[in-house]
Amino acid sequence: MTQSTQTARDDSPEILGKIYQPSLNVAIWQRVLDSVVASYSIFLLEQHASFRIQQIHNVSQIRSLLRNSLPDSNEKNAFIEDIALVVDMFSFLFEADEIGLRLQCVSAAPCPAFHNDRIPCRLLLTYHGAGSQWLDESNLDRNALATAESPCLDENNIHNIAAGHVALFKGEGWEGNEGNGWVHRSPPQPTHEKRLVLTLDLPPK
Repeated sequence: MTQSTQTARDDSPEILGKIYQPSLNVAIWQRVLDSVVASYSIFLLEQHASFRIQQIHNVSQIRSLLRNSLPDSNEKNAFIEDIALVVDMFSFLFEADEIGLRLQCVSAAPCPAFHNDRIPCRLLLTYHGAGSQWLDESNLDRNALATAESPCLDENNIHNIAAGHVALFKGEGWEGNEGNGWVHRSPPQPTHEKRLVLTLDLPPK
């Protein structure tokens, strides 16, 4: 495991539980995406480029939701099981029976500027394409977040979440994390490239 004041990374899924440590803002499970799951991701992007699911759903019904929503392919079940695994881990960590799930094909950069989110915690997983970019605290001017200036101090020291990696991050809504939410942006994206991105959120209380 590698760990800094703000970030912990490891190739074991147990790293995600470290998000509860007060000193950590980001926990990343650095896994290798199964080739069958990766193949279905490409199929979805190539054949259904406008695909999108976005809704709050009961965790026990996620598989049913995905079976009814995703287009058929030989790799479909493996893809569903991969999402179900991540959903189960997220719901277990936060003892949540419902989660906000968004799975979408992205053809542009929906959040091109560095920002933080007013949420407790979010899971990000890019199945295909470039992953979200983020800044270490040492490379960040938080005062610039309230202005039109970029908060990034060194453009050569921006981190990317690799495709297949599972990232948990704290937002401004995490108790005790006000003013310290994870600062990130969508990766710059050439017009011919598409991404497939899964986002999980805790539903509003």
